[in-house]
Amino acid sequence: MFYNFKKNKKAFTLVELIVVIAIIAILGAVVGVTVSGFVNRARQSAAQDPLNSLVGQWDGYKAEATKWKLKEVIADLFPNNTAAFYCSTDKWSKKVSELTDDFHIYFHDDNCGDYWGDLEVKGGKFIKDNVKYLDSEPGTKVQYK
Repeated sequence: MFYNFKKNKKAFTLVELIVVIAIIAILGAVVGVTVSGFVNRARQSAAQDPLNSLVGQWDGYKAEATKWKLKEVIADLFPNNTAAFYCSTDKWSKKVSELTDDFHIYFHDDNCGDYWGDLEVKGGKFIKDNVKYLDSEPGTKVQYK
């Protein structure tokens, strides 16, 4: 009349459940670290891409160097841009033909997180290899107007 449930019931032991939970936790930690690395690289790339675009398009503006000012080049390349462009010194009102010294152009927006794009201009030359990212906000900068 009485049925003994414990003899016929098959179940996981407590040790087996703890082992499975530990394995899932380890896999979750590995995935979390990997994903955070991808996010950081995406933010670094987001900081550099507009400056790479500027370098790639620069030769077209150099052909008409006396016509374009640096701020007009930025406005022409990024017409709907809400991000921030900065220079290490005030170069925005200079014409392309007048950019003969060394300076930096910085870029930052919400997609970059804490990273800043940094284009080092040497002797007025925009070189793709000079596009880097900074881990923090640059010290001296003049905002694009």
